[in-house]
Amino acid sequence: MPSAQAEQYFAAVISGCERHDYQLEWISSARFDEAWRLRRQYADKPSISFVDLTSIAVMKELAITDVFSGDEHFSQVNLGFRLLD
Repeated sequence: MPSAQAEQYFAAVISGCERHDYQLEWISSARFDEAWRLRRQYADKPSISFVDLTSIAVMKELAITDVFSGDEHFSQVNLGFRLLD
């Protein structure tokens, strides 16, 4: 059942945050605005999702450069992200 799987996944994420394995970052209006600015800046790359742009905005703010993803969008923006796979 998909909702049970989603609930189990979410519970695991929350548990990881409580153990300090992960840090949960909320999207403030300032972060949303930065993601929207990035959307306009990278209008020539419409396949980059708003979720990716939001992640990029947060990563820039927190000076995160390593990305554990096979998603090439992070390298297409030329902001110094290093893809780890």
